[in-house]
Amino acid sequence: MVSAVAYDKAAFDAGKADGIPPELADQWRRATAQAAVGVNAALPATTLVASKPSGYVAGGSTVTLGATGLQPGERYTLVVHRVKRVLGIADSGGRALAAIALPETTRDHSLVVTGSRSNRTVETTVPALGRTTLTAGLRSSRVGRGNIQRVRISGLAPGESTTLSYRGSRIWSGTANVDGQVVDEFRVGRTVARVKLSARGAFADRTVTTYFRVVR
Repeated sequence: MVSAVAYDKAAFDAGKADGIPPELADQWRRATAQAAVGVNAALPATTLVASKPSGYVAGGSTVTLGATGLQPGERYTLVVHRVKRVLGIADSGGRALAAIALPETTRDHSLVVTGSRSNRTVETTVPALGRTTLTAGLRSSRVGRGNIQRVRISGLAPGESTTLSYRGSRIWSGTANVDGQVVDEFRVGRTVARVKLSARGAFADRTVTTYFRVVR
């Protein structure tokens, strides 16, 4: 158990000192269930605080979602849109948390956590990014050595963290604009060669690689 209510003071003292032994676990479960009825009935309206990763999460990953602000032992319902519904009891810190496996897609998943009463709730979204191949547009396929190349990366999500690498070295990092694009200009150096330019979004399965030539 993450949290529980003791049957009496003797059980509480013993559990606090040595933990709950397996043979008494059922007693603790029953006492917790009985106590929760009274606790939940007396709780006032409140807005809970959502607990989720900041920014985008990877589609296909397992993330910990939930809320804080519940009372210890309070019953709750956690729903992630079209993914999972979890029923549980808040832990000793008033937290309702669950590990949720998200689909391998790009989608804003709604997260709703409701305590023992409908007026004890919070609702938010969890933006997930699935696998994709980005698009790289170059100003020119041939650039004179020492000159400037311009690249536009498309297919990103607005505000998605992005890095650009030229010939294996990072040359830019930042976030995509509101149109899901990154535009950058850089000097190509003086080595004549076929060179590689790559971009990576927030996760390793959101990339693109392109090539151009540096010429005399």
